[in-house]
Amino acid sequence: MGFLKFYLAMVLLSQLTMIRSLFPKIFVRHDQTRNDVSSKVYQNGSVTIVAPEWVREGLIQLSKHIPSGTRFDVYDKKGQFKSIIIEGELSLKHLVMVARSEPFNTDGSINYANYEPTITDKSVIHALKDLVRQCVIVAQDETTHYGGYPRGAPIEQRDKVYIADLIGLQFQKRHNSGRLVLIGNDLPKGLLDDFIFRNVVEEDKKSYKEADEDRSGRYVKHEDVYFDTIAYNKFVANDVLITGLPLNEIANEELNFKFLKYGTGYFAGSFSEILGKYIYGAVAEGLDKLFSFKNQTRIKFVELPFYGYNKSIADVCQKHQIECKFSEDDALKRTHPEYVNAITNCADPHAITGNEMRYSSVDAAIAMNLKSKANIFTPIINQLIKEEFIPSGVGLHRNPNISKI
Repeated sequence: MGFLKFYLAMVLLSQLTMIRSLFPKIFVRHDQTRNDVSSKVYQNGSVTIVAPEWVREGLIQLSKHIPSGTRFDVYDKKGQFKSIIIEGELSLKHLVMVARSEPFNTDGSINYANYEPTITDKSVIHALKDLVRQCVIVAQDETTHYGGYPRGAPIEQRDKVYIADLIGLQFQKRHNSGRLVLIGNDLPKGLLDDFIFRNVVEEDKKSYKEADEDRSGRYVKHEDVYFDTIAYNKFVANDVLITGLPLNEIANEELNFKFLKYGTGYFAGSFSEILGKYIYGAVAEGLDKLFSFKNQTRIKFVELPFYGYNKSIADVCQKHQIECKFSEDDALKRTHPEYVNAITNCADPHAITGNEMRYSSVDAAIAMNLKSKANIFTPIINQLIKEEFIPSGVGLHRNPNISKI
């Protein structure tokens, strides 16, 4: 009941500020305050936003629609307390702030009014959400507990942990990023749809007619659209790569890489059964690519919580002489005595790490059980966040032109 009252209060606040504001709005996470923004506790320069090199071009394209000088007002539950001016082209930090700008989000809806009056083109707003999905935020933190979701009390555990805040493809609404692997006649279109598809899948997206006539088994009919199984495979495999490479880069210890079964729960919408079938091969392909990098020396163990045994994944790990475990343990639980946990989070493209908090989702539980409460993942709070790009076939490359907040 308390959460419902808080939700209604936030809706009212949004409506009131909508009337007064002349600029687009960014909300910090619903439990964060302006005091967190000024706190030195959360200034952590080890936190890094990572994206494939090609995302640079996407930022350049978006910068034509959100030019230098664009102002965003920042709100907590008490109202506006800060303004951010975009200086130069959009950076990865700008992208995270502007795209993941709601106090919380659980159903995939987009509050387009928050972008008014400056950004009214929905295709640009969709592109922000789609491009931020290609980014991962990696950091070292410390656990205080593990567990608490979906049931039971959290259990105390103080342990070093590496987190990769990863956003899955989202299918709750047709305007969500899952549409990138769907083919239909009436799907919403984002400014960067074709650009993102070509860079991830490495081919042009087929038309509905072409998918309908295809007899290879690649396209699975669901409701009024086709689900592109190969495209989905490529997106997930790419996600394994963009989380595993930076975790290997920032860690000083040998790692237990826990790649969570992301995007197959709430995010899946009506596609849950399809995603549950195809995620295994996609993860296997991603792990195969990851372990083919010669400089990948930190990850010694792969744990896949709540997947159930899968031979294709087990075979890939055996091929690369990596230990593998299919468990039903909590993401943050220390399960290997020798290796430090390196965990992917099931993040949201509309709200920052932790989302609704209060042990109400995997994302929320992970944040609740971290010493920082995941506040270090918020660029508005942690102004020391760095950004890096992963060129194709190489390691990480530091962006020399990081825009300051």
